[in-house]
Amino acid sequence: MNTNILRLIAESQKESINEKKLAKARQLCKEVEELCKKYDMSFFFVTEGASITRNKGNDAVRNAREAQVRWEKENRFDPDEDWDKKWFAPF
Repeated sequence: MNTNILRLIAESQKESINEKKLAKARQLCKEVEELCKKYDMSFFFVTEGASITRNKGNDAVRNAREAQVRWEKENRFDPDEDWDKKWFAPF
């Protein structure tokens, strides 16, 4: 299959995520982060359109995140995107 066609398919998948749903996914990630802070736990959490990780050396958390990075690369998503800084940045 043509690389350009694959790229277009991947881009259309990114765009298909409703902005409201994306905002909810990111808010959920922030809530998971706060809960894990409360309990001082390492974690990796992924949902539709967003993921978050905070790891203090836990091998299982690291392995889960690495698997997600591979999936994102294979599906033409940016595993290094830091939506937290963009999304919560002051306007």
